[in-house]
Amino acid sequence: KEKIEKVYAYLKRFHLSDSLYLIGSLNAATMKYGFGKTHRSGIPLEILDYISNNFPSKDARIALMNKMNKLARHLLLSKSNDYKSIILQTESKEFRSAADFVFDLFAVESKDALRAYQVVTQIQFPFFDNINTLFARAHLLFTVIPNDIPCLTYDLSSAMIKACQMTVFDFMATGYILGIMSNGILSYKFNSVPEGLKNVVTKKNILNFIKESSGMPKRYKEMVRGKEKWKIIEPDNDLYKIDPLYQMPLLKVENSDLSHFSWTLS
Repeated sequence: KEKIEKVYAYLKRFHLSDSLYLIGSLNAATMKYGFGKTHRSGIPLEILDYISNNFPSKDARIALMNKMNKLARHLLLSKSNDYKSIILQTESKEFRSAADFVFDLFAVESKDALRAYQVVTQIQFPFFDNINTLFARAHLLFTVIPNDIPCLTYDLSSAMIKACQMTVFDFMATGYILGIMSNGILSYKFNSVPEGLKNVVTKKNILNFIKESSGMPKRYKEMVRGKEKWKIIEPDNDLYKIDPLYQMPLLKVENSDLSHFSWTLS
């Protein structure tokens, strides 16, 4: 616990949303369409230069993504907030130190088999999401296959409509389009939606998707530590619990020096 407290004491000085924007942009550039190719559209030039100068290989980019995912997690679990003055920058000493401090937390091997499995899961989970085929695979799993099973009594699509006023297909299509149109922040232009999805990815569906897939940084802490103990460091949960960003990828921005976005997308 003492080691985690020292890391959080270091991280609490940084502006949360603007630092998460940096992390989201790095991940978008290195992994949006696979680790072998840099995604450049909408990515700040200094981030592209940083990646090309320091992470030329696929293995190096995978290592960078692992560090960034852990850095985002522990920034959110620290007392970092949107009213701090220091923003993480790629070429700064603070950025390198923060990434290294956080990554070192995971260097200690767990003697608990479940915890060890959770560490591996945190590393491997993003690799499953090849965005080029993600929507097709999700559509097959949650729409096509359930409809082809005659004995299936549970209607997932009806449950989704009741819960968030969207069908399964609408929810997946909206999230997919917002994901490929965003680079660390949620941004969208309705005239950029593919022609075949314009009746699906509507303003109403986007707002419903945001409602179901977003939250404040406090909620992130609650999902890791529990609602009653969200302020209390719990080493096992802080280190190993499945990351809430898989369920809640959008985080509300309270205050930003960049001043042009409302949600970070991690």
